[in-house]
Amino acid sequence: MTIRDPLAAFVDWYLSAEHRDDPGAGCSVAALGDDVRRGDGRLRSAYREQVERYLENVERFLGGGEDARRRAILAVSALAGAIVLSRAVDDEALSDEILSAVSEGISELR
Repeated sequence: MTIRDPLAAFVDWYLSAEHRDDPGAGCSVAALGDDVRRGDGRLRSAYREQVERYLENVERFLGGGEDARRRAILAVSALAGAIVLSRAVDDEALSDEILSAVSEGISELR
């Protein structure tokens, strides 16, 4: 099976209610960001490497181009931020709205 739009598939998974509702099995970039900044160099290096992997993949999903790195940084930041916010608010409708708005915004980065 070939995925025709890997960016859409990744965003759909990442911004899903299932990912939001299962932080233990989800993205460590979103879950650990605040804690990592207080960690030692080895931990911060491992975290940076994971962020770089996300950036490289999203940059490729965006199709490259002159400003693909900048767009990838915007997308990864928005994805991780959306998960953090959607998990933190106490209103499921707002949580869903955050996920939906960021999904739509990332599609505009192409």
